[in-house]
Amino acid sequence: MDVAKIIEPFCNFSLTYWQKEYAQKLFDAEMEGNHLVYCIPPRGTSRHTTEVIHALVILAIALQEGSINFDGGGNIR
Repeated sequence: MDVAKIIEPFCNFSLTYWQKEYAQKLFDAEMEGNHLVYCIPPRGTSRHTTEVIHALVILAIALQEGSINFDGGGNIR
C-alpha cells in the first residue's frame, strides 16, 4: 500500500521523495508491530514536518483498520 497517496491530500505541502519514503517506512514498521523510535530529519526538513507525517501515518492506519471513518467532507469520526 502506498501510504503517501493517502496522507498527501491532508498536507498543505507536496511530500518530497524523502518524506514519502519516511512515511512508507513508518507505515511498514507500525503494520509489523514495530515502532520507529528515533529519526533525524535531513537538512532542510523540520522536525515538526516529520511529526506531522508520523501523525498522518497513524491516522492512515486507523482508517485502514476501520478504527475511524472519514466522510470525505473533512470530518473524521
